[in-house]
Amino acid sequence: MFSALATLLLVLLLLPLVAAVTGRQRREFSFVMSALCGLGALLSLVFLVFALPSSTQVLPIASGGIRPSFTFDSLSMLALLVVYVSSAVAFLSASSAKPRELALLAVLVVSLCISLLAADIWLLFFGLQAITIALWSIGTYFSETRQTRRVLMRQSAVFSLGAFAFFMALVLLTSTSSHGADELRFAVLNATEIPFWQRELLPAVLMLAAAAFTGLVPMHAWFADVIAGLPVPYAIVASVGLQSLALDLLERIMFGFGWNAISFWWGVIFGFFGAASAFLGSFRSLLASEMAGVLAADVQTHSGFTILAFGVALIAHSADLPSLADLSLAAAWLGVLSHAVWKTLFFLVADTVWREAGSRKLARLGGLIHCMPVTTTMTLIAGGCMANLPLWAGFAPIWLFMKSLYSVPRLYGLGLQISSAVMTAFVGFALALECAAAVRVVGVGFLGRFRTPRAAAAEDARGPIRPAMFVLSGLALVIGFFPGVTLRLVEPSLQDVVGQGLGTRLGFFVLHARDGESGYAAIGIFALFGIAFLVGAAILQRLTSSAQAYAARWEGGFTATPAWLPFGDPLTQYGPASFTQPFAKMFATALIWSGMKRELCSSENPHTPVPRSLAQGNAAEESLAPAPRLWSFFQGRRRRAALQKLRRKFLSGQSGAVLPWLLLFALFAVWLWQSW
Repeated sequence: MFSALATLLLVLLLLPLVAAVTGRQRREFSFVMSALCGLGALLSLVFLVFALPSSTQVLPIASGGIRPSFTFDSLSMLALLVVYVSSAVAFLSASSAKPRELALLAVLVVSLCISLLAADIWLLFFGLQAITIALWSIGTYFSETRQTRRVLMRQSAVFSLGAFAFFMALVLLTSTSSHGADELRFAVLNATEIPFWQRELLPAVLMLAAAAFTGLVPMHAWFADVIAGLPVPYAIVASVGLQSLALDLLERIMFGFGWNAISFWWGVIFGFFGAASAFLGSFRSLLASEMAGVLAADVQTHSGFTILAFGVALIAHSADLPSLADLSLAAAWLGVLSHAVWKTLFFLVADTVWREAGSRKLARLGGLIHCMPVTTTMTLIAGGCMANLPLWAGFAPIWLFMKSLYSVPRLYGLGLQISSAVMTAFVGFALALECAAAVRVVGVGFLGRFRTPRAAAAEDARGPIRPAMFVLSGLALVIGFFPGVTLRLVEPSLQDVVGQGLGTRLGFFVLHARDGESGYAAIGIFALFGIAFLVGAAILQRLTSSAQAYAARWEGGFTATPAWLPFGDPLTQYGPASFTQPFAKMFATALIWSGMKRELCSSENPHTPVPRSLAQGNAAEESLAPAPRLWSFFQGRRRRAALQKLRRKFLSGQSGAVLPWLLLFALFAVWLWQSW
């Protein structure tokens, strides 16, 4: 197994470099690398299905007495399965890329694989920094404006900070007197006994590292902008790979100790940051003006859900409740698997729309269901998963996660009960906003009338992307209808980390959160929906008349469109900004925190009237500020300007203020070190 995977990594790294040097035909190289990634996914799947024993392989490289090594266990294989599946589709979609661009994509994939397989901290630090350098190189290569490069440099600094934080966390664990200088592997974590100050500092450092790599609060400033600015193949690998890498490292490190080693309040802190990130990510996804921006912000949403589920598992682990801990971790990993499938499908849809319709902006799309029926069907499948609808792949992990979150108030006192109620409220808002964002993409981009001649002349998906879409949609439906079968891939890692798995709760047709309770039966729900649909259709057919009647097309209450406007009157069509204006008014403060500021209507149809509160440039921030009575205490123009500048520095995601956030995070962590 090690020889096959090591050879696969080597070939995957060398093949695009040969292509870049020789400048040979690029299509063959992308197909071969896609096949290699598919082979890697198959090997990982075999490891998980047959529950092969874990092994560690020391590399024939030594430097300063340190011998780096790879570990092959169920947790790393599960994360590798996610990375290899997304990478296979990414290479397939990059068939028209240049050899140099394929080399950059291969370096990113290999860096993720090295970080997941690393068994010592030096190899892990090398892999994490290689990921940072690869993302920086990709962004620099494709950047077109100075503003884009500036955002990329800031996010690269955040990635590098996250890699250093993971490195410092492992140094804290392996720098005890009970181990030699060469014992810097994950295997010594179970036997490590660390002092109190290190035990309290470790979760804070890991929280900082996870936030840096997944775009959580307070490191959410530029993550979505960087993901949205990358080409689709790189965005697929980065969004899926970084999420699985963060969960793999958090689970490997934090669950390597005894049940009473970490305070349960750190689970609450992880939960709060995850819930806030999910809410802000879903809100930013709802306000994004491009399809790539919607998907990039939604990556933050699902990263928040994943970290929140990990926080619940950490609370259960501190209370010595393995049945609740494995349920939360199962929800997290099922969310990562389903998110990898349908988000990759959604990115392929966005890339197809951009190539055929000529624009990523929702305000320039519309009516694509008439000329792109296959792509629209794929969008409906991915959009249903994004909206977390029953029977779709996104519902089962949310169902498991909410089941575990509802069990938290039973563990401790009033403080944890209030905290879980607040987290549940954030999750409810995030799910509602994410559903609205999915409806907005489908309704504005694919339904209604055409808005531009280029969109009216668009063609459907073709080439190798089309079968890839069908395969991903099939996988999404399998995960949605058979979540228990999918979770059997997660079962070996749960047994290794928690000590037990879900066991009998995993049925072929029914998924149970607890033994003896009713579960989630997707097949039964589908049968009920099908029967109700057939009965309703029969009733409507019997009640309706066979005579046909013609009426004027609905124009939103306006008069009929004249013949010299073939795409309709722009004033009578709803657009992406008009769709989200009520949400912007309800969540004005969240608009500032999400980093959107005054980009709301920058890409709206120029003929659509823009509200004054969103179109006055600098006055947009003032219109979204708190009520004037809150600021009436501060008199004087200079003091108000200084306070406004301070507020922008601390609350705005576009100002580049990472240092104030780090200071607040450090002060908050110091306060939490006090005895409860």
